[in-house]
Amino acid sequence: MHSEEGKNSEPLYGSVPYIMGHSHAIDASIAWMNSAETFVFLNHAHHGDKTNSAFISEGNALEFYLMGAEGNPKKLQKKLSELTGYTPMPPMHSLGYHFSKWEDNSAHQIVERNHDFTKFGFPVDVFWFDSEYAQDYQYGEFDHSRFSQDDVMHMNEAVHDSGRRFVIAADPHIRASNDYFMYKEGLAKQGKLVDDHHISNLFVRDPAAKKAYEGESRAGKSVWVDFLNESACDYWKDLFHPSVFKGTNYMYGIWNDMNEPSVYKTPKHEVQQGMPQNNTHMTADGDILQHRWIHNAYGALQQRATFQGLLRRDRGQQRPFLLSRSFFFGSQRYGTVAAGSNHAKFEDVELSVNMLLSLGVSGIVNAGHDVPGYHGVPEDDLFVQFYQLGVYYPFFRANSEKGSSMREPWLQSPRVQRAALAAIKQRYAQSHYLYNLFFESSRTGLPIIRPMWYEFPQDETTFDLNHQFMFGPQILVSPKIGHPCVENAIAGATTEIEVYLPPTSQWYDIYSKLEVDTHDDIHRMHIADSEQGTFVRGGSILPVLNFADSRESLLQAIEDPIRLEIYANTMNEHPVASGHLYLDDGENHNNRHHERTQVRYNYDGKVISVTKSIHDENLYSKAATKIIDEVMVFGVDKAPKRVLNRFAMQAKLQGDVEVHHVYVESTKMVHLWHLRLPVDEGLFHNHTVDLLEFEF
Repeated sequence: MHSEEGKNSEPLYGSVPYIMGHSHAIDASIAWMNSAETFVFLNHAHHGDKTNSAFISEGNALEFYLMGAEGNPKKLQKKLSELTGYTPMPPMHSLGYHFSKWEDNSAHQIVERNHDFTKFGFPVDVFWFDSEYAQDYQYGEFDHSRFSQDDVMHMNEAVHDSGRRFVIAADPHIRASNDYFMYKEGLAKQGKLVDDHHISNLFVRDPAAKKAYEGESRAGKSVWVDFLNESACDYWKDLFHPSVFKGTNYMYGIWNDMNEPSVYKTPKHEVQQGMPQNNTHMTADGDILQHRWIHNAYGALQQRATFQGLLRRDRGQQRPFLLSRSFFFGSQRYGTVAAGSNHAKFEDVELSVNMLLSLGVSGIVNAGHDVPGYHGVPEDDLFVQFYQLGVYYPFFRANSEKGSSMREPWLQSPRVQRAALAAIKQRYAQSHYLYNLFFESSRTGLPIIRPMWYEFPQDETTFDLNHQFMFGPQILVSPKIGHPCVENAIAGATTEIEVYLPPTSQWYDIYSKLEVDTHDDIHRMHIADSEQGTFVRGGSILPVLNFADSRESLLQAIEDPIRLEIYANTMNEHPVASGHLYLDDGENHNNRHHERTQVRYNYDGKVISVTKSIHDENLYSKAATKIIDEVMVFGVDKAPKRVLNRFAMQAKLQGDVEVHHVYVESTKMVHLWHLRLPVDEGLFHNHTVDLLEFEF
């Protein structure tokens, strides 16, 4: 798969042959289920013209699905998800900030990095290990010269104490060395009968299907796991158990890299190429298939086996975190995908928006791009742009190629440090909003970042907007894109953006909290250096995590109080707003056994109330001690005479309980604090409880 023609010729790592079309009247799509080499041809039609498409695949059975919905792209998304699968709830910590560098690291270095992130005040949740951690690139074994058993235990303890986690690489190529247990054991199982009906085949075979194919990888001469064979998958799953991969435990997620699969042309590892198409796979039934027929699904097959291996390792108690570089239809069922090795270039900022929007409507909901660009050296303006946009990626990771130095945020200029820290903290503040989006996606298939026409399907101006997007249904983002204007920077450190705010809704600037004028078309605005073009839809209630400066990670802060930010829709006779909050443990699978809750907050201009929005068999006991401690209401024309805590007044003989509050006329805001309102203390489905009442 290649990116948009004329902008970047770099190949992408996944293939999802899916086309979706939208108009006022109808939404339609075609899913081309073929894992062989496929070409898709489109003529770019304008409104009112027909769009012709053609699919050409090298082979395989003819299998495709036509879907439609009457003017509702969300209904079409639901149909696609029923076909290809839903995204499971991710571990809560994976919504935080991830830091990765391709380098020759060590346990001591990771301990030092963990210390430095805390010392310089940058929250982070996950540290990543690329393949250099491994003993001679033998995945499943730490390099003992840099990761002794004692050092690994100390590293695990230090990172755990900071509420942080790891992700470690496990690529599909296996070093062809008799000193490597997986190679030696795999050859011994190659072609052996498991029982009367099934054959073991651990490695992809050569074109003659006689022996394991050997090619060049990062590890040197290598073989590749045959994930089409059940025995190979079963063997792979056991590799993640701590009795095999010593030093690892539930803290370690897995990174399936180089899994297109990538094969180098020469031992110098200068140019990557794909697996030879005439190599062969052997199923458990003994059938032989050429690699050309399954190439585009190979990475997804590894992803599935790894996901199941992590479930096996943790005995189904922990949610696996898994990133795959390659992906296909259904990859969303097993975790996150990386959207290509991008460049530290301004055009790649815009490309990341286009690709994540395309992946989202194709069912690949949880994805992200490397911040601030994998290849190259980012200048300060690019550093700022990428970090401020990365806040809204479903998956937010800083990553860089080997040899890239000075990528740690505290090593940047004071300007970049300020922008990066503000972006990371904003990410953590909106973590509850993002987590609720993932919950909704797990049931509806809706993407986290979505095209404007998903929320405004009848507004024709939104149909061609590729530079801005909706972050869920309530937040609009028009990011800083392209080379900054020097004149603007000199005038006041601002960046000009183009934004369309649909006039059928009311909009607030997320930073100033002031209402923003709408226009009938795209218009230009100037955005401060420390801010992003971000606007909240009137009628929204956002749950904001009060992330304290002392917190080192999202896991440390996840039990902290919440602030409700209410952006009133005042376009009608009475102000209104609503929004959801979803809670569960965040790390285990108890949510599948109804240990969870979701509530809906409502505001009608006078009363803020809460209603449980999922059925009563769902109960998350800790929601009774999860506190709403602060509320901000925007769009209030006059100061209330007093505000009553209706929840506290439910107690017998309590009398009136007034709330500390202040009215700020310049922002039309009422600010309330010291509330201590529980999220869900014995709520019942569809039963509403009044929390606060405004008397004017």
